[in-house]
Amino acid sequence: MHLADAPSTYPRVLHGCGSQSRVQARRVSEKDIAECGRKRAWREALHLLNSMELSESSPNLLAVTAAITACGNAEQWRASLCLFREKLQTRWTPTLDAYGATLAALSAAGQWTMT
Repeated sequence: MHLADAPSTYPRVLHGCGSQSRVQARRVSEKDIAECGRKRAWREALHLLNSMELSESSPNLLAVTAAITACGNAEQWRASLCLFREKLQTRWTPTLDAYGATLAALSAAGQWTMT
């Protein structure tokens, strides 16, 4: 499978991940999203990333990479890839960690092979 073949499911996944109306009691950080990754709670990671995007502070590179990793840890390679692709369409410049997290998610799911 090529990267361009993945459907754009990130927006649908993000908006279907839970109650968007919950009020955050405190500021969300990349550490919160990373914790979701350790727990394989990919929907919550996307929800927290969305909360950051809706707040006054936009997510930093670490937060986006943590969300990509959370999706990959939960074997949600399409969500990892779609988030990566969506961010590329903005002014976001991915780090090597973001590339690595995306490729790790694809590889773990058997969607990426070296030829």
